[in-house]
Amino acid sequence: MNITWCEDSIKQLKDLTKGKEGIVKLIYDSEDCGCGDDGVSTLWFISEPEGNEILIDSNIGKMLLDKDKQYYLEENMKITWVRDLHSFRLSSANGIINPFMHFYNWVK
Repeated sequence: MNITWCEDSIKQLKDLTKGKEGIVKLIYDSEDCGCGDDGVSTLWFISEPEGNEILIDSNIGKMLLDKDKQYYLEENMKITWVRDLHSFRLSSANGIINPFMHFYNWVK
């Protein structure tokens, strides 16, 4: 699996993480979304892996993804920054996966 971050999304990520040490984790959050197959992609910035992840490639370095959620996502994806919406967008060649992807910085 590979994720390409566009230039604006990389700049925004740097602004949001403020030089702190950590790793980006792509979450497929199914909490309160109905059944276990429904969910929404979200970005977390965490200090260390939680133990249930795999490493995936990206042009910002390695990222984390929960092992059991990888089948919900495409092999090649792109993260862009949508300036007007102040939000990240996750997409693939097959279309938009999440048009308004939230970002949570859990690093203190």
